[in-house]
Amino acid sequence: GAWYSSTDADDSFFDVNRQPQVGTDAEPLRRSGRYGGWINLEQQVTGTAHDGHALSGMTLFLNLTRADRRTSFLDNQIVVGAFFNGLFSSRPKDVLGIAFARTHVNTRAADAQRLSGDEPIQLSEYASELFYEVHTASWLTLRPNLQYLHDPGGRRVDHDAIVIGLKSTIEF
Repeated sequence: GAWYSSTDADDSFFDVNRQPQVGTDAEPLRRSGRYGGWINLEQQVTGTAHDGHALSGMTLFLNLTRADRRTSFLDNQIVVGAFFNGLFSSRPKDVLGIAFARTHVNTRAADAQRLSGDEPIQLSEYASELFYEVHTASWLTLRPNLQYLHDPGGRRVDHDAIVIGLKSTIEF
C-alpha cells in the first residue's frame, strides 16, 4: 500500500534558505505533500485454516514501512514474527506470538542532532515482544505480553528496557 497527504509539512533538516535548521533563526523549509508506503506479508506454513483465517499451526509475517525522509522523524520500520494458533487442543483459540522490530530514525534528523551538538544521537530502536492471547470467554480476550527494548528511542546510551503489558478485548 501507499499513502499521500497533500498537507504541507516542515522539512526534517533544512530551513527556508535551504541551510541546516540548526543554528539559524529561520523558519523550517515547508514541503508540499508527504508520502510513504508499506508491505505486509503473511503466510501460514503449518496447520489448518478456514476462510483465510488460521485455526491451528504457525503463521509467519513481515511488515515493512517507509515514510517520507523529507518530513518524517522516523523513516522506516521492519517487523518480523510468527503466530502459533491452537497450540493446545484444550485451548484451540489461543495464540502465542513473537515479533522482532527495528524502527529507524531518519538520518537527516540524526544529522541535525549532530550539528546541534545534541547527545546522544538517535539512530535505531530494536524491540521484541512475546505474548500469549487467551480467549477466556466468547466475548473476552486477554493478551499478556513481555517486551524488550534495546536502545530505547534509538539512543545507544539509554538502558535497555523490559515492559510488561496486558491487552484486553471485549466483544459484544
